[in-house]
Amino acid sequence: MERPATNRATIGEERATVPTIWTNAVGAVRLAATWLAQICYAKILRAIENGRPALEIELLTRQNVLIRSMTSALR
Repeated sequence: MERPATNRATIGEERATVPTIWTNAVGAVRLAATWLAQICYAKILRAIENGRPALEIELLTRQNVLIRSMTSALR
């Protein structure tokens, strides 16, 4: 049996809509940003433990804040 030549989904089939694709893309970006923020936070802790200069810790902290604000903006 051939598939109908319409743009509609048939029974038992779900068609991805633009909002669904957009939601999935935003979710993936949020996940990646959260992951980056966690890595950056771990770097900050390691820098503090290793007695790194305050400037390096400050730069890592600012980077972490930037990543977290990106994550919050996507909510």
